[in-house]
Amino acid sequence: MMLPELRTRPGDKVAREVTVDAGVTLPVTVIHGEREGKTMLVTAGIHGGEYLGIRAATLLAATLTPRDVAGRVVVLHCCNPGAFFAHRAFVVPEDGKNLNAVFPGDPEGSLAERIAHVIATAFIPVADVHVDIHCGDIPETLVSHVYYSDSADPAVNEASREMALASGADYAVPARGMKGPSHVACQRGIPSVLIERGASGLWSEEEAQRYVRQLRGVLAHCGLIDPEEALPRPRVIAHAFSLTAPKSGCWLPRVEPGDYVGAGEELGTISDFFGNVLETVVAAHEGVVLYMTSSLSVNEGGPLITCGSGDRE
Repeated sequence: MMLPELRTRPGDKVAREVTVDAGVTLPVTVIHGEREGKTMLVTAGIHGGEYLGIRAATLLAATLTPRDVAGRVVVLHCCNPGAFFAHRAFVVPEDGKNLNAVFPGDPEGSLAERIAHVIATAFIPVADVHVDIHCGDIPETLVSHVYYSDSADPAVNEASREMALASGADYAVPARGMKGPSHVACQRGIPSVLIERGASGLWSEEEAQRYVRQLRGVLAHCGLIDPEEALPRPRVIAHAFSLTAPKSGCWLPRVEPGDYVGAGEELGTISDFFGNVLETVVAAHEGVVLYMTSSLSVNEGGPLITCGSGDRE
């Protein structure tokens, strides 16, 4: 059931700060369409340093009106405000936990777990479909891509895949190991996609508008707004593989997101502060570079690069 302060009637548009914990509020906009239809939940800012996605959520909410919408669009503008204001990558600064990794949360847990619990119990259950907005966090760069479930009920998997194909991303990736709100949604029978666009915590109004066009493509596919000009169809790849940093040091990549690499191809080197090469990183399989660490520093065992391999179509 929708939180009392967010209950609406057809034709309403409300914007509220919803209290989820002592001293912690989340900004939410609900656009309740004049026509009947599905309810879409849009979550942004699970990682508070992913500023492009957060701005795109704000623009989407600002530009939708009840006249535009059939059903309801519920926009959680920023799920991790502590990280947003602290310029902090990956985690909730109050407890150091990755919000995406603690779903479905715990009402008696740390702050990240309590936020996840509120999203999982008060927001996801009201949705018929769900979109989770991400972008390259402060030390990451990536090519536009979208993940959809490959491990839920077959009907949910297929519906999620069709949403992904309407997103206008460059690549669509089936994900067996989805985490966060998308995983919770799919396991509860709610089709969901996780969209990635942008890099290094950077944003511009032009890029945010491009992101909004992608979101509107999914909204139109789900019947919440009238059809718009079809976006380019993503290339569907079979699976993704990730490499972690074998050493701590300075990461000097030889590739960029969107590059196609062959098995055994050099991806970059890790050196010390004197320029001595500590490790040469090579691709385990052929594929396209989806995202990678963009910062100079890497830590042993930390994320380094992810590629998508084996086109499905």
